[in-house]
Amino acid sequence: MLQAAVWEMPEGKSHLRDADGVSSFDTCWGTNEHGYKFGPVTVATNTGATFPVCGAIVFSEDIPTFKWLFTSINNLFDGNMRILFTDGDKAMAS
Repeated sequence: MLQAAVWEMPEGKSHLRDADGVSSFDTCWGTNEHGYKFGPVTVATNTGATFPVCGAIVFSEDIPTFKWLFTSINNLFDGNMRILFTDGDKAMAS
């Protein structure tokens, strides 16, 4: 069974570069019919425009899943994601 997946949106690396590597992430409340939660990573550029740079689905919101997810997102963007704001979920903070 798929536990988690992450993918880059079109022009995601360009938008992240325009935002100086600062982004935000939060899983959406509720789930889809298969029990996965969707989590978009978004940025705001210096012009104030917001863009999704990648998306993720997770089955579980636990420490190992978020560790894998944030490592995968950082690798996807070649380590250029400098700051990732979250909602402070306890499993994300660990």
